[in-house]
Amino acid sequence: MKGIFIVTDIQEEKIMVSPFMENAPDKRDSSQIAVINPKKFDVLPGTKVSIGFSKGFENAQGILFPLIPVVCCALGVFFYPAAASVFSLKCTELLRFLVGAILFIISFIGVLAASRSSYIVLTPRITGIYTS
Repeated sequence: MKGIFIVTDIQEEKIMVSPFMENAPDKRDSSQIAVINPKKFDVLPGTKVSIGFSKGFENAQGILFPLIPVVCCALGVFFYPAAASVFSLKCTELLRFLVGAILFIISFIGVLAASRSSYIVLTPRITGIYTS
């Protein structure tokens, strides 16, 4: 989550923010995201903030997301005889390649869909305040 957000509402533990729109009449989008403020920034409604996830989560995501398709491809190459027996096919090098490639593509599409999803599993946090 990159960009500038504007604080719209402050509740006890959650702060509601909307994407900041420079050219819009009221300068904010109608969609709102709930965020937390673990660094205890002094925010008021109307404050411009940046939001993101913890560095540990971002690092783990950066390592795991490219690794998942590679592991699935390796598993497909290793377990291709099982796929051949399920579909009553002869074990060949072409089948080994196809099973590995198909598992790579399916897992890559799954990772891509998960990374582009608007469903938020973790609550984002305020990472900074814009003073301008």
